[in-house]
Amino acid sequence: MNVRTIRLALFAGSFLVSATAAQAQTIAADLKPAIDSPRVHAGQAVKARLTVHLPQNLVVPSDKPGSRFMVATLLTIEAPAGVTVSGITYPRSHQTLLAGQKKPTLAIGPDFTILVQFRLAPTAAGNLSVPARLRYQACNASTCYPPATVSTQWTLHLAGGHD
Repeated sequence: MNVRTIRLALFAGSFLVSATAAQAQTIAADLKPAIDSPRVHAGQAVKARLTVHLPQNLVVPSDKPGSRFMVATLLTIEAPAGVTVSGITYPRSHQTLLAGQKKPTLAIGPDFTILVQFRLAPTAAGNLSVPARLRYQACNASTCYPPATVSTQWTLHLAGGHD
C-alpha cells in the first residue's frame, strides 16, 4: 500500500466512525416549496423557490463543495409533460470546516433557498404537480450524518385562457 492509499483508508475509517457515532440517523430537512405567482399561464416562465431549514444549526455541503469526499447538495426535478426546468440556482456558499475535513468545505445553511425557473408549454392546462427530491448531507464541525433524500413538490395552478 502506498501512503495515499493508507491516508484514504484512514479517512474513510474516520468517516465511518463519525457516521456510527451519529447512530446512522439521517437529519430531516424541512422543505417549503413556493411559486412566486399563485396563478400561472400556459407558455410563460414561472419562478419558484425551495426554502430549506435544517435543525441544530447544521449545514450541508454546497452543490459544488470543493471536496470529493463530501456529498454535494442536489435538487432533482421530475418535470411532467408541459413543464421544462430552465434553471436551478443554488445559494451562495461559505467556507466552513466540517467533520473529517482538514480544509474548509463550501457549505450552505442552516437556512437557505434554492431558486428554480420553469417554462410552461403553450399547451399546458389544468393543475400540474412538479415533484422534486433534495439530496444532502447534514454536517457540523464534529459530525457528518448519513446522506438523506427528501421529496417535495410544487403545484402549478394554470389560469384558464388569458385572464
